[in-house]
Amino acid sequence: EKALEIEHISLIFGENFVISFQEGEGDIFGKIGERILAAKSRIRSMRADYLAYALMDAVVDHYFLVVEKIGDRIEEIDERLLVDPRSTDVAEIHRIKRDILRLRRAVWPLREEVGALGRSVSVLVGAETKVFLRDLYDHTIQVMDILETSRDILGGMHDTYLTAVSNKMNETIKFLTVIST
Repeated sequence: EKALEIEHISLIFGENFVISFQEGEGDIFGKIGERILAAKSRIRSMRADYLAYALMDAVVDHYFLVVEKIGDRIEEIDERLLVDPRSTDVAEIHRIKRDILRLRRAVWPLREEVGALGRSVSVLVGAETKVFLRDLYDHTIQVMDILETSRDILGGMHDTYLTAVSNKMNETIKFLTVIST
């Protein structure tokens, strides 16, 4: 399973410009470039604040993809725990918990900044963009809620693993007791 990679992205925007910095080589903003090239796209007719919003929205959309993959991993382990618990499951549960915590630490600052921009009285953020920023803020909260729920589920899965292993051991001891009697 591929490990979670965190990449830092920075945005600076003013009245007529947006500058973005990306640590690695990736194309998280590829769709934004396509929208800019499209002749009749909203992104071309709006101000720089909308472009900054669109870039942040692309990042949050990517968070949803990562959260979905984490959910798939959790589901796989959960199904396996009841049928055939493995000793590697506990390590995988802890690895996913660490990934969730790392992702949560990555989402938190974006959530705060999007919320601040949505409440901002700056002339750099227009009223029409604030509507989109509030929606984006709601999406960041959704990501945080999903992460919290996933973390809670993982805690329960750890207990399920211990119970399954204990039941298996009890069955083995019962069988050995019958044979020794």
